[in-house]
Amino acid sequence: MGGMRTSWRDLSEMVIDPKLLPVRRLKLPQQEYAEDSGVFLLHYAELFARNPFMDMRVTDHGNWFDKKDITKKRDRIRSVIYRHSPLK
Repeated sequence: MGGMRTSWRDLSEMVIDPKLLPVRRLKLPQQEYAEDSGVFLLHYAELFARNPFMDMRVTDHGNWFDKKDITKKRDRIRSVIYRHSPLK
């Protein structure tokens, strides 16, 4: 574990050149309830891993997915948790 702390400390002191890693504000589907932030984050990560945005000049991804996908994702997470729960 000590190695991870050292690595994190080294990374936290690193200076990143904004020309090499520009910051972009993207318009993405937004959650309506604070409780959904984790589900949205998981969905963003999954979709981006499958099909990353290649042109970062395009910032409007407001229609990236339907909000109904979040309901499906939440149901899938619930199903996985239940399936692996020793309390069922």
